[in-house]
Amino acid sequence: MKHTDEIEFFDSDDIEVLNAKHINALSPDEKSALISAEARLKSSHIEKQRLMSMYTDEIKQSGKTLGFKHQKASTSKKEFIEKSQDPNYFKHLAGIKEYFESNENLIAFKNTGGLFNAGVCWWHSRLQRAALYLTTYRPNEPKCSKKEAKKIIRNLIKGKEVLEISGFNNFAEFSIEFKEEIQKYLNLWQLFDGVLLWQWINGLSGSYETTPEKLKKYMDEIYEEVAVRKRVAYVKLQIKGIDSHALLITEIEKTSNGQGYIFNFIDSNSPDSAFTTNYTYGQTYLHLYNKSVPYLQREDDIDKFLSAIDEYSTS
Repeated sequence: MKHTDEIEFFDSDDIEVLNAKHINALSPDEKSALISAEARLKSSHIEKQRLMSMYTDEIKQSGKTLGFKHQKASTSKKEFIEKSQDPNYFKHLAGIKEYFESNENLIAFKNTGGLFNAGVCWWHSRLQRAALYLTTYRPNEPKCSKKEAKKIIRNLIKGKEVLEISGFNNFAEFSIEFKEEIQKYLNLWQLFDGVLLWQWINGLSGSYETTPEKLKKYMDEIYEEVAVRKRVAYVKLQIKGIDSHALLITEIEKTSNGQGYIFNFIDSNSPDSAFTTNYTYGQTYLHLYNKSVPYLQREDDIDKFLSAIDEYSTS
């Protein structure tokens, strides 16, 4: 696949033209692979939505949550700088509200769109994490224009600067107003990733079930990233029978008996709140989407976010 130049991709307003250029750049073999994958991708997306709906109903009925209390997003540079000094601030933004009410800091629409309308979960989750770390709001100023909104979305994808969003209180409001623009950029981002696209179609290299020792290792790595380094973790799930999926893990604690972990996660298939589940030593898979194995990825993105926050705080 021939890629559009990165600068052109991120800085052009003409999303439709860029999408067409990417599709036209596919080789005959790549186009054939897409066509053969269409039915599987559509079926997989429907099944993930069904499983997530079932699972979130169970979680809401249980009422289980972890301890980070929800906070509203900052509405001034001073407030952002002060709050961002605490690495747990970004976890508070993702915190579960009482009765699992919708969290206004999260994207207000579900994972959809993409190739064959089979979803863009990897990129939805990446944009969500960037928005938690890199946005602050100016609700008393005039609303940003569509052109300004497109620039905000592109810069969130780049992940290299803190963005002041005028005319809105939070990211949910912004994502409702500019849903169409966000979705178009998510679709294009999926295409732009090129080689990763084929990994997405074919799933990850790994199984939906592993040994108890390996799963413990994977979960220990996630615990280190979230609880010790105090970061929101981006995790890929290898799922039985369907393609891979992405989650954000926002909180994690050791269980009271020390024999596993309980953790909060944000799922693009039900993105208005984080939810809570658990893992016990000895398991060979997580009970997410029936059976799945988690793989921690894209830790370097957080380094980029934190550098942007440092630059914003000293400018």
